[in-house]
Amino acid sequence: MSDPHNDSVLPMTPMSGSNGSGLAADDASGRDNQPKRVNVTFTPQQYQTLRDLASQQGINVSDVLRQAINITKLIVDANQNGKILIERNGEVQRLTLV
Repeated sequence: MSDPHNDSVLPMTPMSGSNGSGLAADDASGRDNQPKRVNVTFTPQQYQTLRDLASQQGINVSDVLRQAINITKLIVDANQNGKILIERNGEVQRLTLV
């Protein structure tokens, strides 16, 4: 096994909207408790990936996106206060967003 302090980066490219957040400017605050509807445009490859992930897990595309948001927040929070290490093919690597 490799050094657990190896800072190799596994790239994860976030999908973003026109303003970088994927949200319309008036929806960005999220201050009320009502569900929000977001319109996002994906490339055919990104959409197929969403469908594949949904199918593999037996969930719908919306749930895949909700998971992605939660995982992204976990990674961002962890990298502010520490780091997430994963082992892949016998090597330990740091997980970050790029």
